[in-house]
Amino acid sequence: MVAGATYVFELSVSASTAGVGTAVVRLRVHLNRPPFDGELTYAPSSGVAAVTAVAVSAAEWTDDDEQDMPLQFSYAYALPAAGAEERALLGELRLGSTAKVFLPAGSWRLLVRVTDQFGAAALGESASLCNVASSTLDEPTLCLIMEQIDVAAAVGKSDKVHQLVRSLAFELSTVFLATGANATGGRAPSSSPPGR
Repeated sequence: MVAGATYVFELSVSASTAGVGTAVVRLRVHLNRPPFDGELTYAPSSGVAAVTAVAVSAAEWTDDDEQDMPLQFSYAYALPAAGAEERALLGELRLGSTAKVFLPAGSWRLLVRVTDQFGAAALGESASLCNVASSTLDEPTLCLIMEQIDVAAAVGKSDKVHQLVRSLAFELSTVFLATGANATGGRAPSSSPPGR
């Protein structure tokens, strides 16, 4: 069956008894088509992890039927070679087709999932990679990131808190692995508290 197509199912029942006719029932079914004809754009094309807000926009997505509206959008990012199932979400479904997101360091494909009111969904992808540099984790940068987390938490923007914390954790783990392995002769430090 093809999404967007209309199918007619017919059931005919006849009896072998004299004087009884044939009954026919027809059922017309239209298969919901997922949203289509949209694109995903973003700016800027590069930035700094947990510092640069990347504006994403899923413009021009539409659907065949007004009953399928309004459309909802959720954004994600993935490594260039990763499959669709290997992505990190940047938030829950939202009605707005634009958002500002914070990404960890790396070169990322940006993705959008566009869903109609009946659950039919389409996946869109940016045409190019978003390149995000590592943050310099000096005191002013850390203070800026922590302030953004505090403000986002105070106004209930859990998506932004999640993005910032994830980016910061990625940066800290990179620093920890680089400095921790060197400080312990090539081994990662023990996760046990001192004295145990």
